[in-house]
Amino acid sequence: KTLLEALSLKGGNTLNGAREILLRAAVPAVLNASDPRVDYPLDVAYIQAQVNAVIAGGDRAAIIALASVLDGHNNAGCPLN
Repeated sequence: KTLLEALSLKGGNTLNGAREILLRAAVPAVLNASDPRVDYPLDVAYIQAQVNAVIAGGDRAAIIALASVLDGHNNAGCPLN
């Protein structure tokens, strides 16, 4: 999926839906971590490694947990407003 495609994923109650939720949260996380003006607590390599690991693991609860962490960081505020 491209970053734009990932942003339009719907998510859902299935394992695939959880993956979609995670990818939707991972896109802004990567964009935030990539911008030197944003004090994001994670770096791109860490985000990619964690996303790949939990998707490969297939544990829905772990996928949703990581999505929640990324979402929390993504919504912590933005210095670019």
